[in-house]
This record gives sequence, structure tokens and C-alpha cells, in this order.
Amino acid sequence: MPEIVGRLRPPRLAGAPASPAAGELYHDTGTNALRWWNGTTWASGFPTTAARAYRAAALSLPPGYSKIAVDTTTYDTASMVQLANGRIIVPVSGVYAINGVFSAPMGTPPQTVIAGIYVNGTERSRGERRSTTVSNETADTAVVDFLQLTANDYVELWGYVSVATGCDVSTGPVTNRLSVALLGR
Repeated sequence: MPEIVGRLRPPRLAGAPASPAAGELYHDTGTNALRWWNGTTWASGFPTTAARAYRAAALSLPPGYSKIAVDTTTYDTASMVQLANGRIIVPVSGVYAINGVFSAPMGTPPQTVIAGIYVNGTERSRGERRSTTVSNETADTAVVDFLQLTANDYVELWGYVSVATGCDVSTGPVTNRLSVALLGR
């Protein structure tokens, strides 16, 4: 294919070429999609690397910081969720969107609930909610960030409660959850 600065014009075909080589691509005029041979099949669009997991089992926390080990997978396109360790491991290096939600009762004011994103055991981002006037409300505290991660880094959700006696936290698919999605390399 000749080099033309500023353009890539793959062959426009009504169907896939026979006997393709890995990396070969064409524009499918029937579906108006760019397709490439990945060595096994003709692919189109962009591959998704994403996972979402949450805490389903009951969980009692002491005051202070605790890991919120995820134990149920909602979806996992790249085998990233590691339920045995309650974490998500990223398969490739890149920039990831990470979203965590920690839900816990506030107790008698003043109280603080913190949701933290931890990478390889170190806090990288946090969201915080404080209660000064309302007692016994449940705080859904979110933390969202975009982080550069390296292949095999692990991501965990941590929560902090200032309730002196500790607490039982909410569980289920909408609370105490962690989502990780690759945005780009």
C-alpha cells in the first residue's frame, strides 16, 4: 500500500477477503464498518476491557479503614475480576476509568464515610461524605478517577467509617461496587 500522508484508505469490499493474514483490514461496504483479521476472526469496533463486581455477602466493619472485598461479578469482558482476593486485576497497561461506591450507615452525627480506590495496596483516590445534622442515614459515597495502570496492577475498593462501634454495610449490585474499564493505551 503506498504511503499517503494524512490518509489511510483500506480496500472497500462487499465481503471478507479469503485467506487473510493477521492485521489485514478492509472497509465492509455492506455494514459500513472497518474490519480486521485478528488471526482468528474478522473483528470490528474496538475490543472492550471492562469489569464490574460488587459485595453481595453481609459485611460488618470495625471503625476506620477496611477493604470491601467484592464477591460477585456483574460482567467481566477480560477475566479481570479475582473473587478469591476481592479485587480486579488489569490485564494490560493503559489509562483506566475506575468507579467505586461504598455504602454505609452514618450513625449519630458527626460522622464521616470515605470511599477509596486502592491500587496495589495504596490509596490513589477518594470520595468523602460527612454528616453533621442527620442521624441514621445511609451514605452512598462514590469515587471516580482515571488512572494510568500497568498490566497486573490490582484495584480494590476500601471504605472508612467513623462510627465508633463499627457497622453493618449495605450489600447488593448497586451498593459497595467497583467498576474498571480500559480507556486507551
